[in-house]
Amino acid sequence: MAPVTAPDDVPDPDQVTDLPGFITALGRLRLWAGAPSYRTLARQVGPLLRQPQQVSASTLRDAFRPDRRRLDFDLVVAMVRALGLDAAEVERWRQACVRVHAEAKTGGPVGVFRQLPADLPTFTGREPELRRLLAAVPAPGPAPREAGGAAEAGAPTMVISAIEGMAGIGKTQLALRAAHTLVRAGRYADVQLYVNLRGFDPDWPPADPSAVLEAFLRQLEVAPQHIPEGVDERAAMFRDRIHGRAALLVLDNAASEEQVRPLIPGSARCLVIVTSRRTLAGLDGTELYRLDVFGTDEGVALLTRLGGAERVAAEPEAAREIVALCGHLPLAITLAATRLRSRPSWTLEGLAGRLRSGIATLAVAGRSMPAAFDLSYQELAPASRRMFRLLGLHPGLDATAGSAAALADLDPAEAERILEELCDEHLVLQRTQDRYELHDLLRAYAAERAAAEMTPASRSAAVARVVMWYAAAMTAAAAAESPGRTLPPPVAETPDHVPGFGGAGEALAFYERERSNLARVVATAVDQGLNELAWYLPVVTQRLAAIAADWQGQEHLNAIALDAAGRSHDDVARAWVLRIVGSSRLQGPAPDPNGAVVPLLQALEIFHDHKDRLLEAHVQSELALARAKSGLPESAVANAEEALALYRQVGDDHGEIGALTTLAVCLHELGRPRDALTMVQLVVAKAREGGYRTRVAYGLRNLGYTHLVLEEFEEARAALEEAVKVSGDIGERYIHLDAMNGIARALHDAGRGDEALEQHRRFLEALDDLPPTLAERFRQQLEKSTLRYTPDASGTLSE
Repeated sequence: MAPVTAPDDVPDPDQVTDLPGFITALGRLRLWAGAPSYRTLARQVGPLLRQPQQVSASTLRDAFRPDRRRLDFDLVVAMVRALGLDAAEVERWRQACVRVHAEAKTGGPVGVFRQLPADLPTFTGREPELRRLLAAVPAPGPAPREAGGAAEAGAPTMVISAIEGMAGIGKTQLALRAAHTLVRAGRYADVQLYVNLRGFDPDWPPADPSAVLEAFLRQLEVAPQHIPEGVDERAAMFRDRIHGRAALLVLDNAASEEQVRPLIPGSARCLVIVTSRRTLAGLDGTELYRLDVFGTDEGVALLTRLGGAERVAAEPEAAREIVALCGHLPLAITLAATRLRSRPSWTLEGLAGRLRSGIATLAVAGRSMPAAFDLSYQELAPASRRMFRLLGLHPGLDATAGSAAALADLDPAEAERILEELCDEHLVLQRTQDRYELHDLLRAYAAERAAAEMTPASRSAAVARVVMWYAAAMTAAAAAESPGRTLPPPVAETPDHVPGFGGAGEALAFYERERSNLARVVATAVDQGLNELAWYLPVVTQRLAAIAADWQGQEHLNAIALDAAGRSHDDVARAWVLRIVGSSRLQGPAPDPNGAVVPLLQALEIFHDHKDRLLEAHVQSELALARAKSGLPESAVANAEEALALYRQVGDDHGEIGALTTLAVCLHELGRPRDALTMVQLVVAKAREGGYRTRVAYGLRNLGYTHLVLEEFEEARAALEEAVKVSGDIGERYIHLDAMNGIARALHDAGRGDEALEQHRRFLEALDDLPPTLAERFRQQLEKSTLRYTPDASGTLSE
C-alpha cells in the first residue's frame, strides 16, 4: 500500500462553507493525525462519547462519506478529540459543524442520494392533493427507541400514500413533487429510493418484486453475494437494513397490491408513496388519493404555464376548448402546450382547429387522447418522427444514444441530438442522465405509428440492428473485463458504432446499467427469429453476470439460449450454451457440481467431434473442477491432465497455467499435497516466465497454502509475503487480503501467537479501509478461504 502523506497544517474548520466541505476537512484532519484506520479510530472514539459505548468501524467510515446529509454532533466532537486536538480546537470544530448543518437546512439539501427523478418545474395544479399528502406525514422527531423488540407505545406508524388514477393524469409528477418538497425541507435525508414498477407496459410483465428488492439492497450497500434468493428473505433483509432510517420510497406505476407488499418497510421513520392505475385499498394503513382529470381552470393554468400567459389571456375561449379537446388530461395538455410554445406564429384558435381534425384512434378509460399526440408527432421534423416511432420498437426499458443510433441506423451524435429534441417536446423522458424512455401511452402510440407507417421488413430490420448492437456491445464488455478470454465468433455483422471500455470496471458498469434490458433484448431476438443472437448474448455475458452475482437472470437466459441454439440447428452453438450452463452451475450461492457434469460432458463431445481442441481443453478443465467439488478427485485428475495436454497441444500458455492450478486442487483433494506443491511451483514459474502477474499472485497464494498443509510454516510465510507484495503492486485486492490473513495463520501454526494477532490486526485494518460494498464482498469470500485465520476465543483481539 502506498504511504499516506499528511497535510502540513491542521485544517481550519472556520474556512469550510458547507457540509461536504466540512467532511472533506475531517478527512484531512484524519490524515494530519497519521491516518489511523477506521477500526483503530473507532476504539478511541467510543469512550469519548457523552455516553461511552462501542462504535463500529463502519460507523466511522460512513462519517467520512462526502455525500452524507448530516453528522452526529457528539460523534464529531469525539472524533476530533481522538484525532489529537485540544479543547479550544475541539470547540471550533463543534461550532463549525453546527453552522454548516444550519446552512444546509436553510439552503436546501446537500448530497441528495440521487434516487429521485427530477422535480419538474412545470408542475401545475393538484394543490389540495399535495396539501393532503404533506399533512399526512408525521412531524419529524428522533429515531424511535425500542424495548424488547417492539416500538415504544405512542410511536408514530409508517405512512403509505397511494396515488391512483388513469394513465397520463399526473400521478408520478404529484408523487415526485411531494417527495422533493419533503427532501428540500430536510426530511427523509437518510435514504431516498425510486423504482418504476412497470405495472402497465403493453409488451412486458410488471417488475418482479424480488428483482426490485435486490436493486434496493444493492443501493443500501449489501454485497451481491449476501443477498438471499427468495423474495420473502429479501424483503426481510430490506426491512432490517432500512429500519430506523429516515427513508422515503417512491414506488411508481404499481401493477397490484401483491407487487407492492414485499417492498413495504416496517419502520415508522419511513414514508412510502405509491402510484398506480388500479386501486391499492387492500394495502393495510394506506391513505388513498384518487386523481381525476384536470378541471378546466387547472388545464388552462397548465396551458398558460407552458404556452405563454399573454397568448392564453388573448384567446380564453380557445384555451378552454383546447383543454376540452385534450380530454382535460395533463399529459395531452402538456403536449399541446409544447407545440404552441414552439410555434410563436400560431394562434390558440389555430391550435384548436388542428386538434379538432386530429386522428382519434387510441382511447384510455373511455377518453380519446391521440389528437394531442398526433399533433405533436406530425409537427416533428421527419428525422425526429422516424426516431420517435422507432422507439416504440426498442426492446429495452430505456434507450441510450448508442442503442437508439443502431435502431435508426444513425451516428450516435445525431441520434443523441434527435433524442434531446424529443425530450424538449415532452415526447421522451430522461429520468437518469444519458438514458431515454417513453411514457407507456406514448410508447403504445409510437408503436402504432410504426405499424402504420413502416413496412414489416423495415421494422424487423430496425429491431435486428439494435439486437446486433447489444450483442457487439456485450462482446466488447466481456473482452474488456477478461482480455484473452475465449469467446464465440460473432454471429452477425458488427455495427459501426460500438462502445469502447477502458477496463473491467467500465465493462461491469455497462453490464449493470443494461442488465434489466438484456432479458428483453434476448426475448425480442427469439420473437424475431434471430436464434443465433438469442443464444450468443447469454454466452458472452455469462462471466459478467457471475461477477455481478446476477444468478437468476443468467439462469433465465441460459434456458432461452438452449432453446434458441436447438432451433438454430447448430451443434457448436449448442455446445457453447451447454458449456455456460455447466459453468453457471459451479457458481452462485447454491452451486450444483453434480448438475454441472452432464451439460459439460455433452459440450465436450460436440467440441471433440468438431476438433476444436482449445474449447475441448476449456471444458475438460471445468469438468475437473465439477468432479473435484462432487467428491470425485480421481476423475477430476484425469480431466485436468487431459486439459493440460490439450493446452500444450494448441500452445495456450495461459490455459496451461490454469490447468496446472486445477490439477493442484485435485491433488489436494486426493491427499497428495507434495505432488500438489510441484504443480503450484510450476504454475509460479510459468506465470513469471509469461509475465502473467495476476497468475503469479494467485500462484504464490496457493504455494503458501500448500506449504501450510505440509506444515512448512516458514516457507508458507515467505510465499504469502511475496503474494502480498505482488498483489499490492497490481491492485489485486482480494489476493492481497487473503495472503495477509494467511500470514497470520502461518505465524499462529508456527506457535508465534502474538505475532499472528498483530498480523491479523493489520489485515482487519486493510479490510476496513476499503469501500463498504467491496469490503463486504471480500468478507464473504474470505469466510470460505482455505487460508482463513481468526484468533482463538482466548485471544485479545475482538472482531
